[in-house]
Parts: sequence; C-alpha cells; structure tokens
Amino acid sequence: MLEHSVKKHALEKYAGDRVEAAKFVKGFKAQLEKKASMEGLTNGIVGAVGKGLGGLAIGMGIHGISRALSSANNSSLHTRFLAALEQAISSNSILREAEKAKVAQYAETIFKFAPNVATDANLLSSILANAVHGQGVDPVTVKMIGDLESRYVENSGTGTFSPKTYI
Repeated sequence: MLEHSVKKHALEKYAGDRVEAAKFVKGFKAQLEKKASMEGLTNGIVGAVGKGLGGLAIGMGIHGISRALSSANNSSLHTRFLAALEQAISSNSILREAEKAKVAQYAETIFKFAPNVATDANLLSSILANAVHGQGVDPVTVKMIGDLESRYVENSGTGTFSPKTYI
C-alpha cells in the first residue's frame, strides 16, 4: 500500500516521467531500509543500555542495603565499645590516671581496626594500658588485634553483610 502511494507521488512529482519516478521510489526504499536498520541498531543499543542501567540500579540497591546494615552494625558495635571503654577505664588505675583524650584516641584506633575485639572490656583495658605506657598503639598490637578480629568474625559469623552471600 505504501509503495503504491510512493509511486503515485513520484509520478506526480516528476510529471509522469517513469524513469525519474522509479529512481525516486528506489531511493525512497533505500532510505526506509537504512532507517529500519538504524532503528534496529538504536533499539539494540538503547535496550542494552537500559539493561545495564537496570543492573546497575539493582546493584546499587543491594550495595545500599549492605551499607545500611553495615552502618547499623557499626553503630551498635560503637555503643558497645563505648560501654567497654568506660568499664575499662573504671577498672584500670593506669587508664584512670592517664590523660582522657589520649586514652579515647587510642581506644578509637583499636575500634577502627578491630571493632568486635574493642567491645571486650578486659582486652580493651589491657591493650589501652600498654598503649598509654608506650605512648601509642604500636603496629604489632594493631596486627594482633586485626588477627583477633578476623578470627572472631570468622568463628561467630558476624561478618558484614555481603550481597555475594545471598546471590
């Protein structure tokens, strides 16, 4: 139907000259095929981009959930850490007599590298007393508490949420 309309239009445009009208129709068909090919390519690209963006959105959603759970877990651990710190200071004379800002700074360093270990008041008390005495948290202590943290997480199953675990 479309081809018939195009032929009719071409004959009118070229005042009945069939050769020129045939060239016009041939060029018109070529343009239609080219456009269809481009649309197919464009749709393919748009589809692929759409799928990629969809996958990205899902990935970002899972990552957001992971971060929210991790943040909530860290907040809970930090609250428990602060309670352990308070208990460690009250039970250890070295920590009670030390400069409070330094003790807090050393304690935060321990929490940064081993948040679960830092919630144990007995360990925290000993580690902080050594840090106060040595005027800092030494790298060997950081390695030791990092190893303890890894073992604790491995044994207790309290590791951070990972989408790989559930996919």
